[in-house]
Amino acid sequence: MINWIAGIPPVVKWLLIINIAVFIIAAILTRSNAPFFKRQVAVEQQAVETWRGPQVVMQRTELPSQFELTFGLLPSNLIGRGYVWQLITYQFLHGDFFHIFFNMFTLLMIGRYVERQIGSRPFLRLYLLGGVFAGLANLLSHMFTDMPTIGASGSICAVIAAFGLMNPQTRLTIFILFFPLFIRARTFVIGFALVTAFFAFTGGRETIADLAHLGGLVFGWMYVYNILLVRRLVDGRAGSAGPRFDWHALGATLTRWWQRVRRPTRLYKGAQYQDAQFRAAPPPRPAPPAQPAAAWDARLDAILDKMGRDGMHTLTDEEWALLDRYRRGTRG
Repeated sequence: MINWIAGIPPVVKWLLIINIAVFIIAAILTRSNAPFFKRQVAVEQQAVETWRGPQVVMQRTELPSQFELTFGLLPSNLIGRGYVWQLITYQFLHGDFFHIFFNMFTLLMIGRYVERQIGSRPFLRLYLLGGVFAGLANLLSHMFTDMPTIGASGSICAVIAAFGLMNPQTRLTIFILFFPLFIRARTFVIGFALVTAFFAFTGGRETIADLAHLGGLVFGWMYVYNILLVRRLVDGRAGSAGPRFDWHALGATLTRWWQRVRRPTRLYKGAQYQDAQFRAAPPPRPAPPAQPAAAWDARLDAILDKMGRDGMHTLTDEEWALLDRYRRGTRG
């Protein structure tokens, strides 16, 4: 157990410690009714339709504390009063136990692999900038709200998207009602993004910042494919351009899919009957010509050692090109 905890990368470890510590301290001070953390309760009358006809009931609403209004993401304070720190601090506040549990569990399970893959400093920038981008995206639908946005979900979504797109063939195990579901990482990210976009643009869930989740996923995608130079911003000077997003391949895939959908159904009528006794044997197929394998380049050893030691994000454009030439079987 101690070895497993010691194996957690430093940034993920400190993010876990800070988030959990802030949640525990805020919960203790809120329960003790400290002035800065005390939540007010508003009571208002509300008409409700029942089988006896319209009835008037008293609706209790718990208002956010001054602590949440100051450090949560509230548009009136962020824009009107210049509380720019809210773009960072809201990522470390959580509403209840399950809110912080699922966020920190995902950070521990997936974030540690992403940090080892891209490095500690780039991971910290990916986490924080992903949360900032998610918060700004959430302002599009919560500009005139009185309730602050809190939680690290936007940052976690950026980490999830980066992991799934950098490791598309990795198998994930997801439990749905205690039944395991095995799914590839890229498929999970695409499905999660589609569901999140549906709720974000239809407004199906009022208490969940779906637009912030979608913003985090978009930032992770922009990081992996270096859209608007986000990868260089996150990785710093040592970062490379990384894999490029092939828009032409995407267009060709969508075109083939559309042609397949519109293609009319063809009825197979079978081949003409021939008696096997008098049917001539088909001529043997010629063996395909053997292609000479590309010679091993001694520079590849240094590149692979560099990837294992410092991470794939440290490769230069020339090293990416050399790896790509050897993968295609050509010599350079």
